[in-house]
Amino acid sequence: MKFKLKGALAKAAVLTLAFSSAMSSTAFAEEFDNSYFRENAIISIKENAIINKVSENGTIYIVGDSTACEYGYDKNYAVFRAGWGMYLSRYLSGNRKVVNLAFSGRSSKSFTSEENYKKLKEDLTAGDCLLIQFGHNDAKKSTEEDLKNRYTDPEGDINTEGSFKNSLYKNYIKLAEEKGAVPVLISPVARRKFDENGRVIDSHGSYDDAVEELAKETGVDFIDMTAKTERLYNTYGTEFTKAFHAAYKDKTKGIDNTHYNAYGANVAALQIAIELGADYNFYEEVFVTRGEFIEGLMRVIGETEKTEGDVFTDVPASHRYAASIAAAKRAGITNGDNDGKFNPDEALKSYDAVVFITRALRYAGIECPKADITAVKKVFYDTFDVKREVESLFPVYAFDDCMDFLELVKQNSKYIFSGLETDEDFSDIKNMSEDYIYYIGALIMEEHSKGVPVELKDGLFIALYELISDKEKTEVMELDLNEVEKVEN
Repeated sequence: MKFKLKGALAKAAVLTLAFSSAMSSTAFAEEFDNSYFRENAIISIKENAIINKVSENGTIYIVGDSTACEYGYDKNYAVFRAGWGMYLSRYLSGNRKVVNLAFSGRSSKSFTSEENYKKLKEDLTAGDCLLIQFGHNDAKKSTEEDLKNRYTDPEGDINTEGSFKNSLYKNYIKLAEEKGAVPVLISPVARRKFDENGRVIDSHGSYDDAVEELAKETGVDFIDMTAKTERLYNTYGTEFTKAFHAAYKDKTKGIDNTHYNAYGANVAALQIAIELGADYNFYEEVFVTRGEFIEGLMRVIGETEKTEGDVFTDVPASHRYAASIAAAKRAGITNGDNDGKFNPDEALKSYDAVVFITRALRYAGIECPKADITAVKKVFYDTFDVKREVESLFPVYAFDDCMDFLELVKQNSKYIFSGLETDEDFSDIKNMSEDYIYYIGALIMEEHSKGVPVELKDGLFIALYELISDKEKTEVMELDLNEVEKVEN
């Protein structure tokens, strides 16, 4: 049984943090090349930028719900949840620090009963900034408890007791202004929910509108994350936007369409940083370790059984990733080095990530097509001006897997433009397949010495999760058909 690569994996393999929905074909490589984007990103700081109102040594506090809050390990998820507040500090330069007080499941009303709100009232001071994002939970009123503790009315005005606007103003804006801090209203991020035409459905009713109206009425700075995330989702469509989200361990539940993974949370955090006018020349990259990548990979596959004894000479049974590394070894996904070591704390090389992915796909029963080495060599020679054999560019153990991965992506390169809204004409890209070999080749050849950026890994894991989920669904369907045939016979 063969399975084609879905768009999410093909895209996540080359996309890092991309926000422009329109670009010329000549700028395509530049826009999506991580090192170019990082080194050449220049954000012009306006005199009236929000960040200029904040003290150079000030603290940026975040209050909000599960889309912004901190997360740790959760056994119910194959790809973990992450809030944008976890990553905002990556995109802020200087001495300003971020304190993320957001709390899952809270509304603008229920948050005020939390210890985090008490901490805010005690610690917020002049020169600080308060980012306020609620709306996901303020609409909840299905139970008496919700009506009493969480629900706020989106239709009331700033003076209406019990209204959303009143709650935001009296509990947060007024507090910030009295303390001499800078309040910033942020509308709730969109949910990944599409209509039959592939357009994002507004799931916030009047709540996002109320935030914008309140900002205008009070003169408070406003970041319209509802509009920004809706545009992002409409741009990249129903398939690729899965790469931004968490996924349940129970594959019958599938993608969590409300909560981000680390990839999506980084995208949201950078958008907010740009709106703040953050004076950065991009962040210092953090790369995935070998142990961290294997742990995530095996969690998606569903193989993380406990292990007895040491796995490799440098991975004792007490190591935090020992179970996943042991599972990967049993599955033939990793064999360690010649010295019997796995080196779990070293940065993962890009070609090793490709090796682990292709072996994991085969272990899950998903066949990778064999590459046409002659065609691959030609593109490598033409695009990279390679003067030596392609085989010499990779370690011997990685070559076959890297070539098969290139073939897998090459056969599905059309996905890069599916659902992409742009005024530009891409007709002059004559060969999408060769185009894709170029990008993946660049990832392997140019980036392997650095590693795999942390914001990229969850997009890859979601794509693998989807492939495996589709395979399991197909197998269940075939099993059902076999049972029907037995009855008929």
